[in-house]
Amino acid sequence: MNPQYLDTLSNGNKVKDAHDNAELIRNIFESQTAEKVYDPLSDPSATEKLTEQVQQWKNTGNTVVMVFGGFDAPFHINHQQFLLDCKAHGVPRHYQDHYAASAGIDWQDLSKDEQDSIIRGTLSDEKVKLIVSTDGDMRISDSKGFNPNKGSSPRPLQGWSTRAHNLSGLSLQLDDAHTSRTSIVDAVTVHDHLALPGTVHAVPVDMVAQFRPDVWTLYFEAENDIAAAEVDTRLGNTDVYVIQGDDYRANDPLTGESYSTTALVRRIKGE
Repeated sequence: MNPQYLDTLSNGNKVKDAHDNAELIRNIFESQTAEKVYDPLSDPSATEKLTEQVQQWKNTGNTVVMVFGGFDAPFHINHQQFLLDCKAHGVPRHYQDHYAASAGIDWQDLSKDEQDSIIRGTLSDEKVKLIVSTDGDMRISDSKGFNPNKGSSPRPLQGWSTRAHNLSGLSLQLDDAHTSRTSIVDAVTVHDHLALPGTVHAVPVDMVAQFRPDVWTLYFEAENDIAAAEVDTRLGNTDVYVIQGDDYRANDPLTGESYSTTALVRRIKGE
C-alpha cells in the first residue's frame, strides 16, 4: 500500500467498516418479489390469488393490461420501452371507461398532444396495471435452446425467478415534477406448456380468459397468439393490440446492432 495514503489516513480521514445490512437488503428484495410475483410452479394458489388481485384492481377503478414474453438476459432498453408501450395501451380504455362521457369527447377525437398528456398523467397516477407473463424455463429451452438462429447456446440465460425479479423492480420517472418513480410492472406470472400442462398457464389465450384483463397487448411476432385472439369468443370484453415496436427500437452503441439476447450470445462467443 502507498505510504503516502497511510499517512493521509493517520492524519484524520475516517475510513470505517461497512454496516452489516445484508439481512435488511435481502428482506427488501424478497418483499418486492412477494408482492408482485405469482408463481404457480411453487404456489398452487397463485392463479387464484392473481385472479383476485385483478378483480380488486378493477373494483377500485384501475384498468388492467396483460402481455407475454421471454425477457431473458440482458434485460435491455428495448424490453423496457416495449413494456411501457404495453402499459400505455391501457390508457385509451381507461379514458373511455372513466372520463369520455363526462368530458363529452371520445379518445379517438382527442388531439395527439391531449392523448400524450393523458397517457403520461394516467401512468404517473398508476391507474393502469400491467401483468407480465414470462416464458417458463422449459418453454424457452424447448423453443430457443441451441437454436442456430438464437446463437446456438443454452437458453434461458437466466432462470424464471431471476427474470421475474428483474421485471418486478422496473420503474420509471414519469411525473413532471420528477419527485417520484412509477412502477411499470405490477404483477409477474409464468406460462409454460411443458412445465404446467393441463392448467391455464399452458396457453396464453387461456390465461387471458382466466384473468380477464381489459387490454391484451401482443408483440407482432406472436403469430399463434394473434390468431387465437382473433377467434376466441371468451375475449369479447378485452381490447387486443398488436405492437410493432420498430419506432423506438434502440441499437447498442457499442455494436451498432439492436439489443437482443441473441446478439449478446454471439458477441460473447466472438461470432
